[in-house]
Amino acid sequence: MILEGVWQYETGVVPPPGVGGMRTPADDSVLWLHRIDDSGFDRSIEFGAAPEPPFDILVRDANGHNRRWQVTSVSNEGDYAEASVAYLSGSTEPLTKNVLVLVQWETADQIGGVTPTPPEDEARLTQAVIAKATRILSLVESPLGLWGEMTDLGPASVKPDWQIRELLFGLHYSGMPVPEVSADMVIRQGLQTDPAGFPTANLPDVERAIAAARSWIAHDLQGFGIA
Repeated sequence: MILEGVWQYETGVVPPPGVGGMRTPADDSVLWLHRIDDSGFDRSIEFGAAPEPPFDILVRDANGHNRRWQVTSVSNEGDYAEASVAYLSGSTEPLTKNVLVLVQWETADQIGGVTPTPPEDEARLTQAVIAKATRILSLVESPLGLWGEMTDLGPASVKPDWQIRELLFGLHYSGMPVPEVSADMVIRQGLQTDPAGFPTANLPDVERAIAAARSWIAHDLQGFGIA
């Protein structure tokens, strides 16, 4: 099972990290991770679920940069964890500081003895597809250059990518297929519009956005995050 969370990659090179923060020294030989993530959740349980070293940890930023380290030792420093790490692989460019990063690590056992049932997993994947398709359709800087403009008072509720990835929590490397999502679901739940009154000429845009969203999520579930 893979656990993950989002932290702010701080510019500091000595401990302790701030609340919601992650730090590394100049040589990236140690990782300091606060027990509270950027969303305000206490991750002490997830920290405790990690196996005995060595195990891998993957850190990615929204710019497509990543680092995979092997954790060789871990210590509990109260409000943060200190992990000695060895570089395994990563992008040519280093991780960007002062941005949010997605941190993923292995777990030794399921947490709390509760494993999400397949219907619950599929429901989260469905919501992730709807949220990503809505984002593609609504943002002006959409990679597909589609119609729609995002405004503060606009009807669409657009989640940032890191929030969409939180819907995928625990599902990475699970092999679960990305579910099919209908245009009506995206129009009603994402764009918050009655499908009956939706312009027919824009339906192909919705279908293309759904296909792009499903592809994005499938790649992310395999650990190939796309910014």
